Amino acid sequence: MNITQADKKVIELINYYSISGNVISAADPNGLDYRLRFRDLYDTCQKEIATTAKKIRKTKKIVQSLIPNQLSGYTQGFGIAQHYDEDIIFEAVGSKSYYFEVNNPCVVYIEEETSDGVWTILATITDITTANSFTQYKGNITASNVLNSIRIRLSGANPYCYRNLALYAYSFVNDASVQQWSQYITYTMPTDFHKLIDVVEESSINFYWEKDNILKLYYQFIGEVTINYAAKPVTIDSLTVEATEFEVSFEACEAIPYYVASHMMLDENANISNKLFAIYQGKLGNMDDTTPNGSTTVKNKLFQYAKQKLFINNGWGR
Repeated sequence: MNITQADKKVIELINYYSISGNVISAADPNGLDYRLRFRDLYDTCQKEIATTAKKIRKTKKIVQSLIPNQLSGYTQGFGIAQHYDEDIIFEAVGSKSYYFEVNNPCVVYIEEETSDGVWTILATITDITTANSFTQYKGNITASNVLNSIRIRLSGANPYCYRNLALYAYSFVNDASVQQWSQYITYTMPTDFHKLIDVVEESSINFYWEKDNILKLYYQFIGEVTINYAAKPVTIDSLTVEATEFEVSFEACEAIPYYVASHMMLDENANISNKLFAIYQGKLGNMDDTTPNGSTTVKNKLFQYAKQKLFINNGWGR
């Protein structure tokens, strides 16, 4: 059902569709006051249904297989370390991208050894973030020779902490795409994420939720994770085009006009308003929010309400 179709149903429910067998024009001034209120009520009703009676079910897939860190393998830099007032250097050969995190004002240089003992600055990162709040920095490296040594030089005259340093032998599509380096890799859910339904994966994994919408996945996990979630519908307002389809299911769409019509009649006829709202509530109560069970190739299905870390073993499931 789209906005135009819902408009027609509401107008019919409030008995303002026709007079003496003639359809009342949508441009009729007396009807415009009704119609101007429809959009906000559609929005309120759809969001109520999607967050209570009938979820909008969506899926986000995450594929993880981290590339190696050139700085001493997979465990380099996970712990927090302290810079005081002397330079600290991390070096590798042929690096094409970098990643690190710092928590206080500092200066960090990305440098290339262009000749024996001669280092050329390729990038200067000046951190001016709030004290004690770690900020990540990452980017691609364009060296004059792919065989030259590259280093991260942590500099500055003041103390600060650093962690999760990485140099990679590969470049990425852009700076924003450079791989995070952390014991738990961050995955932010889509903007329409409302509530987790479950997590489905191909093998046992170690993960936790940092916030309601941020998944932290252990760095050694290799494979695909499917996040099934209940989505928030897009806001319906005066700019929403009439051909826009409601995002809730067919049976939920059938309830929406009754909600809107009941509110249209609140001031005009409370008895009719109550009857329309009762019909809406009846339709709401009869909605089936379950999903059919079918065959699946996944081994585990994990569900987590709490935000503490979970260490999942094979055989656990729900």
